[in-house]
Amino acid sequence: MVLTLTRPMADVELITNMPTMQKAVDAANNYLNLKARKPVSGITDFEEAEQAQELADAYERMKKTKQECDDSTVVLHLTGLPSSQWRQITLKTVIAQDDGTYLTDLPEQAILALPDMLKSANFKNGTDVPVADVLAILPELSDSQLADIMTAVQNLNNPSTVLPKEIGQIISDSATTL
Repeated sequence: MVLTLTRPMADVELITNMPTMQKAVDAANNYLNLKARKPVSGITDFEEAEQAQELADAYERMKKTKQECDDSTVVLHLTGLPSSQWRQITLKTVIAQDDGTYLTDLPEQAILALPDMLKSANFKNGTDVPVADVLAILPELSDSQLADIMTAVQNLNNPSTVLPKEIGQIISDSATTL
């Protein structure tokens, strides 16, 4: 039997149009505020219809801005690196402090690792995005845009390698109660 190793994989969404994302968040908040509005007694049928239409309009704005946000969202398909390659990147991004401690520059670590981890990319609608295009915008990303990428890079390159014993215990306990 031939042993094969399957590296950990993950998908990360990268919103490339931050103003559109903010519009979508604002539209959702507006919709939720209108929806949570307490009914007012003594209003006319016309006023009630106006409120219902306002809520319906807010819902449509929310759907539209979410779609615009989705249209500018790229899904990155990442795979963990071999340990030797990850160690080299880690060594390049460790910074010695004056007090003798060491810090890792996580944004730089993610940017250095991504070219080898990024297997493919596509917009949420399925349209392919050239990997080179994604790599070209990496230096321009904000910290908030890099946050999910940094987390995925860390998780994929420092995965759990032992199945927790609790899973076996849960199976054993469940088998007796089923």
